[in-house]
Amino acid sequence: MNYRTILFLTLSLFLLNITFAQDKQKGPTRILFLLDASASMKKDWDNRTRWEVAKQILTEITDSLNNVEGVEFGLRVYGHQSPSNQRDCQDSKLEVNIGTNNAHYIQKRLAEIKPKGITPIAYSLEKSAFDFPTTAGRNILILITDGEESCSKDLCEISKRLQKSNAILKPFIIGLNIPDYIANSLECVGQLHQTEKPGDFKEKLDIVLNRALAQTTVQVNLLDTYGKPTETNVNLTFHDSQTEIAKYNFYHTINHEGNPDTLAVDPVYNYDIVVHTIPSLRERNIKLEENKHNVIDIPAAQGSLRLEFDGPLLNSTPLHKIKCLIKESGEYSTLHIQPMNSIETYLTGKYDLEFLTLPRIKLQAIEITQSYQKMIKVPAPGSVNLLKSFEVYGGIFIVEKGRMKKIYELRSDLKQENIALQPGKYRIVYRAKNSKTMHTTVDKEFEVLSGKSLNIKL
Repeated sequence: MNYRTILFLTLSLFLLNITFAQDKQKGPTRILFLLDASASMKKDWDNRTRWEVAKQILTEITDSLNNVEGVEFGLRVYGHQSPSNQRDCQDSKLEVNIGTNNAHYIQKRLAEIKPKGITPIAYSLEKSAFDFPTTAGRNILILITDGEESCSKDLCEISKRLQKSNAILKPFIIGLNIPDYIANSLECVGQLHQTEKPGDFKEKLDIVLNRALAQTTVQVNLLDTYGKPTETNVNLTFHDSQTEIAKYNFYHTINHEGNPDTLAVDPVYNYDIVVHTIPSLRERNIKLEENKHNVIDIPAAQGSLRLEFDGPLLNSTPLHKIKCLIKESGEYSTLHIQPMNSIETYLTGKYDLEFLTLPRIKLQAIEITQSYQKMIKVPAPGSVNLLKSFEVYGGIFIVEKGRMKKIYELRSDLKQENIALQPGKYRIVYRAKNSKTMHTTVDKEFEVLSGKSLNIKL
């Protein structure tokens, strides 16, 4: 059985899967072959030129693609219009528009083209973005080359920009016996497949097409403390591991059968999966097996934290200003800000809490456990109304171990201030703004009760 027959049978096996995939994607899979026809393609490669090998393999591949429903393909070639001594950095042309049943037209052009020029890969990549129709579909680019960029452009930046704009998916690159230093420069462009001999070319292109045309599903199990996939209702973001571009956002769901829902995703990428729990989780560089149902287990045990005031609240209490800073235990940076009288879900573990009350309340190593709601109550504040008959400089203080600590600076520009304070004893120290002597300073003690209002005249 020859290679063409094997390839046809292999691709035919994907036919039903691809047809199903189109329903999900609402469009065809489009493949653009970006082919190197620079002068170096005339070099000998196992008793034939590299160009002759590439031409033969593409002839066989396009014959097979003609029979695959839902697949369109075309051909762009570079380095074939101007001789190399002209250094033509725009020597690139769409030779066959992307469409169905294009094998004959591609093969006809391949028979007419003669390698002669340089290697303007970057320019060709930029142009290829406009070769794909603007209607919905999967845009796959397969670059076949034996050389490096000739025109000093940043291939990595261009490829990332095209992927970010969704002009193309991650490119596939088939390197025809290229040196390691060139291979290294191409790895940031897309998924590189190196070939050392003509037989490798057939194998690598087959692998690329299988991956490009595959229908692949994934199930993400968010595991609880007991290793069961019971956690759900969390957003998942799938990022391309290489470019860090977000490709999918799904809100995790458990279906009617009690199992995590199945997602159809593109297998052309390796993924970083971010689970938007608090704190978030990240599983890195996950490679999916194409044409299979992939199951990914991520430990994500969660419990919840409920924050409430203990006692009655005055209608005038500015609740929207009283929040709690949540930090991982022992860490300095703030992880989350939770409002009072609310319930939030967190990964199991220990957290430090800092309530933005006056004065602040700090609690350490509060433990969140699986499926349990941890209740934390803090005393309800009281309200202090400062009524000023003149402008003042001053502040409100607490006494800690005999030392005065300022917790609030009075506003000299306001005639009245309403301040929510935690229950306890305080001192207010002030003097008139226009006073010229310190002896007019007033030092007054007062007490605040939960849910009570206190008027202080200055």
